[in-house]
Amino acid sequence: MTLTQRYLLLLLLPLSLLAETREIIIFHTTDTHASRRWPQLATVIKEQLQQTPHHLLIDCGDTIQGSPLATITQGRAAIEPILALPYDVWVPGNHEADFGVDALKEVFRLAQDKLLCANFRIKTDPHPLPWKIFQRNGLKIAVIGAEASYFRNWLLPEEFAKYEITTAQQALRKQLPLIAREKPDIIILATHQAWFEERDPRHVNEVREIAEFFPEIHLIIGAHSHREIPGRIIGHNTWYAQAGCHAENLGKITIRFHEETRVMDFQSELIPIPQDTLPDEELLARMQPWLDTEKEYLAIPTEIVIPKEIPCKLKPGQGNPISELLCMAIAEASGAEIAFHGVLAELPIPAGPLSRKTLFDVVPYENIIITAELTPDELTAVMTEQWKQRNSYRFCGPWNARFLIGSKLHFQGIGFDAPVENRRYKIAVNSHTAAGSGVFPVLRYILERPTSNRVNTGISTRDALEQFLKKHADSLPATKIWLHN
Repeated sequence: MTLTQRYLLLLLLPLSLLAETREIIIFHTTDTHASRRWPQLATVIKEQLQQTPHHLLIDCGDTIQGSPLATITQGRAAIEPILALPYDVWVPGNHEADFGVDALKEVFRLAQDKLLCANFRIKTDPHPLPWKIFQRNGLKIAVIGAEASYFRNWLLPEEFAKYEITTAQQALRKQLPLIAREKPDIIILATHQAWFEERDPRHVNEVREIAEFFPEIHLIIGAHSHREIPGRIIGHNTWYAQAGCHAENLGKITIRFHEETRVMDFQSELIPIPQDTLPDEELLARMQPWLDTEKEYLAIPTEIVIPKEIPCKLKPGQGNPISELLCMAIAEASGAEIAFHGVLAELPIPAGPLSRKTLFDVVPYENIIITAELTPDELTAVMTEQWKQRNSYRFCGPWNARFLIGSKLHFQGIGFDAPVENRRYKIAVNSHTAAGSGVFPVLRYILERPTSNRVNTGISTRDALEQFLKKHADSLPATKIWLHN
């Protein structure tokens, strides 16, 4: 389906003034998350580039995390398609930091001058180029890169301290006057942020406000939300497009620039990548050593047999077997008395031999176990905040801690024991939850108190799950209800 933007001015001008037009095509991808479909996507990219002599190829991030291939290689294999294909711009996404600052430094080093980002840097490294001017078909095109500034809410304080980030709007106020001096014909913002119909109360995504406050930006290419938006007008008259996720589409934006009037005509579409698309042999050959490494790793038996399916049903803390299992796993691995966890992928664990792929499916993120020591009042405050998110995928239910749900939520103790005033209970959560994600400020505040004795164990949630199942797959306890009305 093609969506077309026509400025009304075109209808008011004589055709003689519109005779000289220059065309440029912007191809874009995003949120590929180390997809194994890259070789098929590469085939379509190369076919399209061969048909269009005047083009730019842009990716908007979340590239290096999301599969066993990425985890095994700490993101190195997942950046390979960006290096191998003729990308002009690569903008980092929030998941680029999942393997730590050293891994990200290496990815940035490999990306070299393809990397653009105006609002984010690694503190010990030079700032990436914020923007770049491209010459295509006689047109001067400025492309600005911007990370998701909400990044600070997805990392633990000690990890975020290694980076520096501002909002995209702050970066644009600084950079757009410099870009204006270059007198570009077209200004493009490529950002790992998304547009939504309604205002974002959490301010995760700034695209809506950017389109309203910076009308000099002609085109915004978005990301992060995994939405498929072929193209539409947002703000005053800015064109917006987003290519979906997991290498399922190639975005294509055709810009026709009318020289006499400096009016632009936009046409957008998403080109789907069919499952039966033949892989690009060149990229496949470059990635094959990495793919072989992944295959060998996934073939290593876990030596775990699941007697019967472990379903993923009901709310965490109220009978969900997967959240209960994850809680027990991180508690045992860290020596915690109490654990809080949700479901990460809403997938069951099937009966039979447990594959490493299933472990990755159930725990698709690079979460680390965090422990802390909380009082009964602090536990009540943490669970009260969680309960407000009970209809969200972020909700973490408790394990081994009883809570009464009423007009207020109360901690009733662990096991059959009543709570002991001023006693500190050792808890375990995953690192993403501990960072707060902007929706758990109470938890983050409590964990940052010195009295909480917060510890980053360095233990992966996925590894904890595997070790727990090795010991207990044959004797998993019945799921309990920890949140009572």
